[in-house]
Amino acid sequence: LDMEQFDLHYTAHYNWEWVVHAALLTLKEKTQYENELSLQSCSRFKDLPSTKNSATKERVTYSLFRVDLSPSNEDFELVRKVRTRSDIFGFLDPKDSLARVCQLLHSTDCMPDTVLIPWDWLAQDRLGSEGEDSEVGSRIAIMLSSGPKLLKAPLGSGGFGLYFVYSTTDVEEIVRCHRNKAEDKDGFMEDLRHTFYGFKSDSVLAWSLQDVISGVRVVPPMIENRGELCNTDNKNSTSGVTTISRRCQVRAYIVMVNDQLYLYQVYEVRLPSWDLDLDATLSTEYALYSDAAKANTTNTTDNDATLHTPSWISELENEYCGHGHGRPYNEYRNKGSTERYVLSELTELNGSEKAIETCMRRMFTVLKPVVVSRQRKTHTTNEAISCNKDGSSTASAAKKDLGHVFDWEEITLASKTAIQPTDIENAKNNSVLSEVAIVGVDLVLQQDPITQDFSARIVEINNNPAMPAAEGKHMSALYKKHLVNFVSSTIQLAVYCNSDRLCSGGMEVQLQALKFDAI
Repeated sequence: LDMEQFDLHYTAHYNWEWVVHAALLTLKEKTQYENELSLQSCSRFKDLPSTKNSATKERVTYSLFRVDLSPSNEDFELVRKVRTRSDIFGFLDPKDSLARVCQLLHSTDCMPDTVLIPWDWLAQDRLGSEGEDSEVGSRIAIMLSSGPKLLKAPLGSGGFGLYFVYSTTDVEEIVRCHRNKAEDKDGFMEDLRHTFYGFKSDSVLAWSLQDVISGVRVVPPMIENRGELCNTDNKNSTSGVTTISRRCQVRAYIVMVNDQLYLYQVYEVRLPSWDLDLDATLSTEYALYSDAAKANTTNTTDNDATLHTPSWISELENEYCGHGHGRPYNEYRNKGSTERYVLSELTELNGSEKAIETCMRRMFTVLKPVVVSRQRKTHTTNEAISCNKDGSSTASAAKKDLGHVFDWEEITLASKTAIQPTDIENAKNNSVLSEVAIVGVDLVLQQDPITQDFSARIVEINNNPAMPAAEGKHMSALYKKHLVNFVSSTIQLAVYCNSDRLCSGGMEVQLQALKFDAI
């Protein structure tokens, strides 16, 4: 960094604080003025120098972190400020939005096969997204005929709201029980619909019925002092040594700085843990509870498996699963035992980087016009436009009020409109501010048994991804270092993007050094 004597002030979301602090320390270490640089954490947004010394009031919005760079002198002069934004990718927060976007923009090959089920299905049998009549039940039955599926609630989180299902009855029971619970609270679903689709839309939140992709299995490397593994997946004993293979999930990061998208080219791998062999369990339960198994059942007695309603650990999940056989995703899952690595540490995944990059580029090349349009739209006025219930507009709402609205017309129009170059004069006027949006993209990998070639599918896009705690998580030393490097590179990218240094011929070299690649 070309720094002389600067003060670095920052705020950070509580689970990002440790990694932002460590990242800024690494920036200090890269300068010859390390001892002169001041690094200070601000507990509140209003404590940042740019806020205290500004003649205009900066709007407070949800932010993973904010950074001010200013000279160390009594006369305040802001050199650069970095702000993360939560609204650019906010429309992808509901889990059904990814499927909606892929269907709308003809990129369904980027994710597992998915059927959308309106939250009020059974009350009215229609797809809801475009108002077309459809037999949702027949779509569900066809999809379930090939094996167990994953049913995902639109606003599920941390594994809650996810269910492995085997029959149409499982789906019906889960959707019905959740709907009844939601309708117990007056106006709850209406408020959600307004939040995610606006006041003028008839669209409804939808469940996603998705193919279960077990993915490539890997044997986790030993992590020092991690304790005993709470997992019995695929145990094999060789010379008295027990090895345990686990499902794996890849996470890649997309960073948007101003109106440019970048892929961070270091990938994470998470290894979740269950107290059972999940693949074998799903196969066994599907053979017992599928629609085909029920149809073939003869001489039914009270002891038949199809009449058995399982009892789960969580009483709430028992209530939500009703009288079906749907299995909660978190049942016998050891969330605290999830292990985290950098992809390069797992030999079974060697060579999968190309498949991950290809899938990510395919998806975000399609999404780029949409998110660029959303980013630029917020700069057309200092105040966001909000729709009232009568369809009129007001300009008094904060930007975040529209952050999660999934606007079909806006997305369709943006996807068909060529991205115009940024206005140079406008860019100069905003050169002090760099706006950053960060999304974590979860993918599953498959490997062809003959060619050994990898393929990747996106299962979820996480707006404002959480950071694991610095201590208490099973993470490798390389993974922890990667998180710090990622945030450090993101801050440097944000600082450079509005400077001549990145725009005067050295862009590719600088991006490569920061491990970013433009999309």
